[in-house]
Amino acid sequence: PEKKVMEVQIDKGMKHGDRVVLRGEAGFSGEPGVPSGDLVFVLESKEHDTYQRAKADLILAQSVPLVDALCGAQIKIQTLDKRTLVVQLNPGEVIKPGSFHCVQGEGMPVRGNPFLKGNMYIKFDVVFPNKVPSELAEPLRGLMGGLPGQRSTFGQAAPSDAIEVGTRP
Repeated sequence: PEKKVMEVQIDKGMKHGDRVVLRGEAGFSGEPGVPSGDLVFVLESKEHDTYQRAKADLILAQSVPLVDALCGAQIKIQTLDKRTLVVQLNPGEVIKPGSFHCVQGEGMPVRGNPFLKGNMYIKFDVVFPNKVPSELAEPLRGLMGGLPGQRSTFGQAAPSDAIEVGTRP
C-alpha cells in the first residue's frame, strides 16, 4: 500500500451526483495482466445559506419593506463570486409578496460551457409593518385609496341585517 495525494478538478457547473473519474488510479490488484481500477469521486453538494440551486438557475429569497415594494428601491445583492449586483425596483412597479424577478445570466455556469450561465430568480417577501400609528392611518388611507383596486370600504353603511362584531386586540 502506498499513500498518494490526488488532485481532482471540479469543472464549473458541476452539480450534486456528478462524477470525476481518475482512470487507473484505484490501485494495483496484484495479479499480473490485470489493470488497475478507476478511482471515482461522486460530488456531494452542500446547501448554501443564501441561494438554492435549480439546475443552472439560482433562487434567492429577498425581504423588502412594504414602502420599497410599493414605491421602488435599489436592492444590492452579493453573488456567489463576490460581485455586487444592484437590482432596480422601479417606482410604479408594485412588488407583490411571493413574486419573482429574473436577473438573466447570473445563475450557475453550464457544465461544458462556463461562459453560459443560468438565471438568478429573486423571490420577494414583502415585510409589512406590525402596526400603523393611528395618526398616520387616515392620511395613508387617503393616499392608498387613490390607487386602482384600493378604494376603501371603511365607513360605508353596513346592510341592515349585518351583525357588528368587536375588533381584535
